Order: sequence, then C-alpha cells, then structure tokens
Amino acid sequence: MPILLKEKGFMLIVIGFGLPIILIQLWSLEKTHIPFAILIAILAGILEIFPIELRNGKKLSCSSIFNIVVLVQMGIPEAVIVVLIASLFLFYNSKLSFISWLFQASQCAVAVFLSGFVFEYFFGKLGVFTYITSVFAFACTTFIYFFIFFAITMIYKSLVFSQNFSDVLKTEMNDTLLAFAVTFILGFRLAAIDYDQQPFPFWFETIFAVAVFLFARSIAQVLVRHRKNHLTTLENITQYMEQKVHLPKGHSKRVGDLARRIAEELKLSPKHVDAVHYAALLHDIGKIQMEHEIFQKRGALTLEEEKLYKQHSELGAKMVSAISGIEKAAQYVRFHHEQWDGKGYPDGKKGEEIPLGARIIAAANEYDKLMHSSGIINQKKAFQNLKNTKLDPKLVEIVLKIADFKKAGKDHHPGLIQAQNQQHFHDIKYKGSKLLKDFAVVQAVFYQNGSFYHINGEKVQIPCEQQIKSLITNHPIQNGYAHEFIEDVPSRKMYNVHWICLEKKILCLLFDVSHLREYERKQELRIRTIYRDCLYAVTQGKLTLIEREELKSFNQGEKIAEFPVSEKNDVAACRTFIDQLLKDRHISEKKRYNVLLSISEAVTNVLKHAVEGKMKVYLNHDWLKVIVEDKGNGIKLSELPKSILLEGYSSKRSFGHGFSIMLKMMDKISIYTSTEGTTIILEVDLKDRLIERRKNIPL
Repeated sequence: MPILLKEKGFMLIVIGFGLPIILIQLWSLEKTHIPFAILIAILAGILEIFPIELRNGKKLSCSSIFNIVVLVQMGIPEAVIVVLIASLFLFYNSKLSFISWLFQASQCAVAVFLSGFVFEYFFGKLGVFTYITSVFAFACTTFIYFFIFFAITMIYKSLVFSQNFSDVLKTEMNDTLLAFAVTFILGFRLAAIDYDQQPFPFWFETIFAVAVFLFARSIAQVLVRHRKNHLTTLENITQYMEQKVHLPKGHSKRVGDLARRIAEELKLSPKHVDAVHYAALLHDIGKIQMEHEIFQKRGALTLEEEKLYKQHSELGAKMVSAISGIEKAAQYVRFHHEQWDGKGYPDGKKGEEIPLGARIIAAANEYDKLMHSSGIINQKKAFQNLKNTKLDPKLVEIVLKIADFKKAGKDHHPGLIQAQNQQHFHDIKYKGSKLLKDFAVVQAVFYQNGSFYHINGEKVQIPCEQQIKSLITNHPIQNGYAHEFIEDVPSRKMYNVHWICLEKKILCLLFDVSHLREYERKQELRIRTIYRDCLYAVTQGKLTLIEREELKSFNQGEKIAEFPVSEKNDVAACRTFIDQLLKDRHISEKKRYNVLLSISEAVTNVLKHAVEGKMKVYLNHDWLKVIVEDKGNGIKLSELPKSILLEGYSSKRSFGHGFSIMLKMMDKISIYTSTEGTTIILEVDLKDRLIERRKNIPL
C-alpha cells in the first residue's frame, strides 16, 4: 500500500473517532464555564506558538498542562474546548493543512476523553479535586493522556516512515517521559488550587507559569542560536571546499547528517556525537591544499598523483586540529580512509584499531558515494559487499537499517529518517544548568495608578522604576502581554521585564538576566574565534578575522596617504595614487595589475554597501598595507564564510566576486566587521621588482 494512502487512511480513522467526541462535548458544555475555558485555551495557544526546542530538535509546548488541569478542574467538555482553541493557534502559526490540523485536534480530543473516562471510572467525578487524595489520580490521568496521545503518534510515524513500532517507541520514549514529568509537576500544582474558591491565586500562578516558561524559552533560543551559528560556519566552509575541488554539491553535509544519525543510533555521548558530525562535515577539507588538477583529471591517477591524493586526510587533520572547539575531531578526519581489513591509508590500521568516529565517517562516506554514482544499479547490495572489507560490519548493519536505498537525487539528503523540520542541535541541557539556577524572579509586583504594589497590597519600589513605568505606559501590548530588556546603569544589571494585563491591574515580573548578557558575550567571542580559526585554516593563513582592539596594531608604520571614499570619483583617485606609487617602486606590470584590481574591489564595495568610508595607505619596509574602512551595517557572522569564500556569492552585505579576487591577488588579508562597519586590511609584499637588484637603483 502506498505510504501516502496509509498515512491519509490512518488520519481519517483518528478523525473519525475524534470529531464526534468534539461535537458531542461542545453540545454538553455548560455556558458558565465557557469564559474560563477560553482564557485557559488562549494561554495554551500561546505555548503552542512559542515551544521550547529539545536537544533532539523536537519541540515541547507544554500546552498539555492546561488540557489536564481543565479536565480535572471542570470536566471533559471544557478540556475539549481548550484542545480545539489551542490547536487553532497551532494551525495558524504552523500553516498546517486542514486535514493535519483536524487530525491533531482529534488526537488530543481522543486522549482527553479517554483519560477523563478513566478518571471518572476509578477515582470519582471530575471537578472534585483535593490536594492529598488526588495525587495518584492526577498522575494516572496524565499517564493515560500521554499513553494514548503518543500511541497514536507512534502508529502514525511507523506508517509514514515504514519503521517497526518498537524502533519508533525507542526514539519517542525520552520525549514522552519528559513531557509527562513537566505536565505532572506543573499541572498538579495548578489543579490543586480550587478555582471556584480561589480564582485569583489560580490565575496568578497560571500566568506566572506561562511567563517563566516563555523566559526559559528565550534562554534556550540563545543556546540554539549559538549552536546553529557554529554548525552553519562549518557547513559554509564545506560549500567553499566542494566548489574549489569540484566535489558533488552537498556531499559533505549529507555525510555529516548520516554520520550524526549513526552516532546517535550507537547511543554515543552528545560531545562524541558532535565530534563525529563536525569531522564528517570537514572530512575532505584537506583537498583544498592540493593541486586541483588531480580532482579534474579523467581516468586513473598515476602512482605519484595517487600518493599525493592520499595525503588529503593528513592535511585535513592538521587543519581541523587548528580550529577551536573541534580539535578532537581531527583524528577522525585523519583516519576516515582506513579500512576494516587494514588496506586503507594513511597508517594501514584495521578493525577496532581505527577510531570509532573515523569508522562511522567511512560508512557514511561510502553510502553517499554509492547513492550518487550513476554506474551502480543495486546500491544496497554494493553497500552490503563492503562489510568486513572496507567497513565495520556493525556499522554496515546500522546504515542498512536507518538509510534509504531507494531515493537519492540532486537535492535529496538520503539516509535520514526524521520528522520534517527536525534539527540537529541536540546538546542543549536544561537539567543542572547553571544558567537556569542563576536566573530568578527579582520581583513579582502589580502596577496600578502609577505605583507598584506587592502581592499582599503593600507599596514597593523596584529597580529601574521610571523606565518600567514608561514602558508600561507607552509600549503597545499585543494579546495582553509584552516584555522588554532594560539596563540599570548604576548597578550595571540587565533586567528582562514582562508585564501582563489582568483586568484593572498589570502584573509585572522582573528577571535578572545580567548573567545571560555575560554568557552571550562569551559565546559571541567563542563563535568569532571559531570563524577566525576556520577562515584562517581554509585560506591557508592568508585571511584573518580580527577584533576591534587589534585594529590599532594595523594603523602603524609610515602612513603616506589617506583618501575619503564617498563617490565614484574617489575610486579613481585611490587607484591612480596606488598605481603611481607602485610605478615609482618599479613593481612589475603584472603585480601592479593584481594590486590595483584588489584595491578597486575593496574601495568599490564601500560605495555599494555603506554610506561613506576611507582608504589609508602605509609602507613598512617592503610591505604595502592598504586599509579600507566603511560605516555600513557590517557582515553577519553567519554570512561571513559565504561572503568571503564562495565565489560570486552576493547579498546586500556581501562582496560578490570581490573577495575571491582579493584572496587570489593579495599576500595577506585581515577583516574586522560589526554592526558599525567593516574594515579590510590588504597587504602585499613588494619584493617582486622588475628592475634587477644588481643595478642598485634606489627604491
């Protein structure tokens, strides 16, 4: 049966059960409970829109907390209302198809109905809930809800991805347990507050829980963003490398993706998985230091050429070892061409003498080569034949299990069985995080009539009081909620302020995020260091990413000229001056042309990407140094490798062909970029003179 038919068929079965439940429960809903259910549903919908990304790329919204809380507080009809409205938020935000939305809403409705039925059958009427006697009842209800919900999910995924149910169960178990634990811990506290007797404490704790969840999400986003930048840098480097040595487009990324999947299947530690992934991305990077003719040659290589070719793994290992943060990946790059039977290179290792990471990369590499080779008909059989010869037999079995040997194409990433939009940044750890321990609510207060009050009604003073008043008064609030970052200058502390409308009062929460600011600063520095090391290694020491404080050292030596750059005529003036300078020093025509072309590109880009700039010229013995500064928006770190290394890459902030030309023509290039502008330092050795030294002509 076609997969699409099985998928749609199963969805219609679930909808067939869920839709009648929704319609029947809506009909039996008490009108007096509608406002309560709608307000809770809006909060659940907010959590659906802003989920926390887990370490395996999946997302946790925690909206199920409100499904269970409303179920035990009010009953099944009210919980179904929450499910329906919250799913509408997801439908709008995720752009789901109508049938997918109806399937998800039906799935939740079935889980709510059956868990509510179990509660009433074993523990009594819904809505009668006491703190001591209901712990076990709440735990059982929550367990039944998640059991049904994830059973439907696992059946659906096993049909769509053609996996065994037990295999899907293994991959989903950890996420299920985490969602159950979060829902039980936070949900029971809310469910234990009698809404009819204590409406204000119930709403306060509910909104407070949502605000804390959103704050935790903002911290998680910081971690994911830095992680993503790291991976993007390495992927951009591989694109440059593939273009230079004419490798199949996307080969390195596909090998990296599959290698990571194999490492996760082996249950390796997160750090070990990362090292394997990074090494797989960069496994061919040593090829950029070799003569490109070797990769363009048709037919067999000569013995000498083959010897040179085999050096690329050692060259790549040296380059990777110089990149901060991924030094451990270097040995995997060095040994990824070793073979299980000992016939590989560079050292002829065999069996388990070869590091596990290198064996994983070898398996992923061979798989991708086979899947993108036009001369092989049965790729699966060809891959099986590599067992016990080239590849570790255990890893061959894993690849046969998780990889797709039927689909391969130009833009297809075979080998990965994963949900749509799943990402690979899985090293985020919440448990035991120092960040989460450090971040605490400084104050939770109410704002009314121009003053701040404690929850008990006492008037209080808070940090940055005037700034926060101005924010609350002037800042537009969307959907009853807003937040902003402010700085307390005297104490040099940073606060994340959240304010939420509650009828006539405004609940105001202050979080001290000074540690987060310092963490981001350190992470930014770490990311820049990674970019610096990568660019330096890939360009073989020709290009260096520098910091602001390093700019001073470049503004030394004999400064012989300075030109403004704000209009087209300035480009000609800069070029004319450099041309005459080189002629006076008797530089060869070819070298003059190279220097002038590079400087023209650098100066022209000031006019393209900035309002104004300037060019400064220095001489230091036999070295010419040209500094081109602009006051533009700078280049984003995530775009820097593409802007600099990919020939012809163009964006509003990039240099198009300019940097490729400069890299070829100049001896050294240094670049500093920030949101305030970009500075490029071009350096060239002037020892290449046309006039022979023996003539003793003064230079």
